Amino acid sequence: MRGRLAALLAVLAIALLPPAAGSAAPPRNFATPSGDAGNRAAGWHLAILCYHDVSNDSNAPALTVSPEFLRRQIRASRAAGWTFVSLQQVIESRSHPERLPPRALVMTFDDGYRSFRELALPILRAERVPVTLAVITGFVEQAPPGMAPLLNWDELNEIASDSLVTLVSHSHHLHRYDTSNPYRDTNPSVASRRYILAEARYENREEYRARVRADLDSARSVFHTRLHHDPAVLVWPYGAHNEMARSLAAQAGFALTLALGGGEVSAQQLRDGCLPRIMVNRAFRFDRGDAAWLAPATPPVRAADVDLDDVYSRDPRVFDERVNQLVARVRAIGANTVFLSVCSDSTASGQFAAAWCMNHQVNTRADVWSMVAARLSQARIKVWARVPTLNLSWVWQQHPEWRIGETPAVPREPAGAGTPGLAARWPNRLSPDLPESRRAAIDFLTDLAVYAPLEGVVFGDDAAMAANERLALAGSKTARDKATAIDDLVGRCRDAVRAWRPDCAFARVVEARVVATTGADDSRAQDFTSIVRDNDLCVVSVPIDVRAAAKASSRRIGRLGNRALARGRAAMPRGAAAPIAPVLLELRAFDATSSRWLDPGTLSELKSAAIRAGIANIGVSPVSLGGDLPAGLLDSKPAPNLATGDPGNR
Repeated sequence: MRGRLAALLAVLAIALLPPAAGSAAPPRNFATPSGDAGNRAAGWHLAILCYHDVSNDSNAPALTVSPEFLRRQIRASRAAGWTFVSLQQVIESRSHPERLPPRALVMTFDDGYRSFRELALPILRAERVPVTLAVITGFVEQAPPGMAPLLNWDELNEIASDSLVTLVSHSHHLHRYDTSNPYRDTNPSVASRRYILAEARYENREEYRARVRADLDSARSVFHTRLHHDPAVLVWPYGAHNEMARSLAAQAGFALTLALGGGEVSAQQLRDGCLPRIMVNRAFRFDRGDAAWLAPATPPVRAADVDLDDVYSRDPRVFDERVNQLVARVRAIGANTVFLSVCSDSTASGQFAAAWCMNHQVNTRADVWSMVAARLSQARIKVWARVPTLNLSWVWQQHPEWRIGETPAVPREPAGAGTPGLAARWPNRLSPDLPESRRAAIDFLTDLAVYAPLEGVVFGDDAAMAANERLALAGSKTARDKATAIDDLVGRCRDAVRAWRPDCAFARVVEARVVATTGADDSRAQDFTSIVRDNDLCVVSVPIDVRAAAKASSRRIGRLGNRALARGRAAMPRGAAAPIAPVLLELRAFDATSSRWLDPGTLSELKSAAIRAGIANIGVSPVSLGGDLPAGLLDSKPAPNLATGDPGNR
């Protein structure tokens, strides 16, 4: 094993403490436009726009806008009631955002292009708009090949004398992509533990810390020497950051950092000191008056559940071809998201003996997860890590005293159609109320966040307890106590991931039976309402009996979809603008009881039944190189907007 399980006990004690009030990010709720309900209630809004290059060339990249676009945006925003404020005003109002105008808008330009001085600044001066320009100090004298012309030091000093302009740091040399795995894939430097090819190893914690610290110190030093002032703000390259990097920025003297992420700034983000920005491209429309640019519509999630055991080969050429086949298959069925397994169950025993990525707990069967994720991302497919929560097999095998207990007087649950019972799939799991179990799960999820480019995390359906199981520490067998312990563990794991991947999304998998239960379901110790409330997505796993008539299955899907939608909406925060709940129905295309694949026509009909019920987010499991899945199965088609009658999906 890479590292000993005894090292788990050395995990920082803070991981087990309750999170500070307001410290955890709220769930994104995928069908809900971004924004902060607290801001609306308080009567103030703050948004920060991020621009790049300016040009009249219609063939320029999408992030390059024309001067006329900029002028129209400024005037349309003012007409819609927005007031332009400087970043300094925001800093001064961090503790009292209500002192800002009711609709405050900040303009920022990244990278320091020459076009800012020649094309943007004359418009900003004429319109009297304060602006922030983020400068990459290491690029001023030697820009990377292919980059548009940048401002030189003389031009920057001239601009700095303008009272409308604030110059801030965009790092010294962190504005780059670094090698992040053995396959030479790359990711933003700040968000990556670099993979050192010559030494066949990853950068360690202290090496990462020293690299980022040295760059931030260099940025401030060069800024002071060449521009004669110390920048108060750091703009993260590509918006990438994490808790450690933000701490290093504060130590370096930056009072505020700017990232990306879209949506308006919340009061909590103001207090935390890392603010999201909305990246502008020339497809944006500011003249409609509906502020769609502030809360862009999120496409429905169409997910393919992929087990890497079905794809991997020790032969590099065979594996490479299989990955290409997987990408083609995922695209062919119309998926825009993949739930990709992190742990290997090569014997199909339900016990994980290895992982598909670097970590310090369990053997790495092959460090390929990030490579497969990169290949899927290149095809514009989002990748979420599907992870175990209680079934950390390598932990409970070494520490049987950390396992869930059983209550012999309560019989084990019978298997459902196509679904083995919990005990049949995972006869042993960690008890979620034990500090040791929590440390193990938090440590494992932290490793994943450090070494893998996580866009999302799906906590599998092992995060459940059957009626005959009891908590090891408390001894409780009530569904509510067990559900609370599991929810608390999952919440701590979310916080651990967010420390390294602050924009990561989260989902929990539940069985279909949980949707119909009010409160904590006795057979799973899962509360549908709390899971929807606490996560960005609730994945409802729907087993299909291949022996059942297609019409009967279709009616069942319709009833389930209606129920999930109604309960999901009820669980959403008050004031949420979107009527579509963050619920995903995942259809099981393979019947485990009969070892048969579902008929493609039936599968397509079940997907259509879910859409007719108003479900926007749909998935299928499993997706492998085998099986007969129809082309276009998950293509995004409009789900009816049941609140307005509008057939389009917001």
